[in-house]
Amino acid sequence: MKNYHQDTKAQRDTKNFEPISLREELIAKEIVNAAYKVHKNLGPGLLESVYEVCFCHELNKAGLITKRQIYMPIVMCFK
Repeated sequence: MKNYHQDTKAQRDTKNFEPISLREELIAKEIVNAAYKVHKNLGPGLLESVYEVCFCHELNKAGLITKRQIYMPIVMCFK
């Protein structure tokens, strides 16, 4: 059976990215682990703010610095 999705645009575009550093890989691993711990222990159905507090707590325990609900300007560019 032929794989029709072998050369999709999304796959071609990823060839332009640089590999991430070991530091970035470790940070990403800590983020995923913290999210997993929070989800495993709290389960579904709580307010987002509860997950946010617990997620940041887990990240802080892992040695990462967190900031919650920071201001992020959105700039619209039209051509």
